[in-house]
Amino acid sequence: HHLFQEFLSMQLQLSEPEQMKSLHEAAGRWFERNGFEQEALEHYLSSGHYERALRLLERMLPLMPNYEWTVLHRWLNRIPDSELFNKPTFFLMNIASLYLSGHIFEATEKYWWVIDKLEKHPNLLSQKDKQHYGAGLDFLVAFRSFLEKDFESFIEYAKRYLEQDPDGG
Repeated sequence: HHLFQEFLSMQLQLSEPEQMKSLHEAAGRWFERNGFEQEALEHYLSSGHYERALRLLERMLPLMPNYEWTVLHRWLNRIPDSELFNKPTFFLMNIASLYLSGHIFEATEKYWWVIDKLEKHPNLLSQKDKQHYGAGLDFLVAFRSFLEKDFESFIEYAKRYLEQDPDGG
């Protein structure tokens, strides 16, 4: 019964948290090998193996329907910002997924968190990653401005985005 399973899982988590992580990692590897990518991703996230989770998510993204922003939000929000920061595409997707899922306050907090981190630690990322962040953050402001019918800001930030990323990549 699922309630008994939850009880046993909770007991194991309380008494042997490292063993629980190992079991999640093993389950994630099994699910991935057998073609159950979403289940594997859940286990990798539960085990704290964020690199594996991000690698798998990178493979899954092209196949995800556009309306799955809430699922993407749930997955990306389980990864600490400090881990996600080194993957600009995923960090920007997390902000977008928060915004599109109705979590506007959280999206705004993450937006300002990454700006602050980039300003305080300018040497943490490569020039390419910093440019990627700059363009992506401008795109997010343009997108939000458009949805809020602030067309003046939309035009300003869309131009800034295109100046940084003329190919729209």
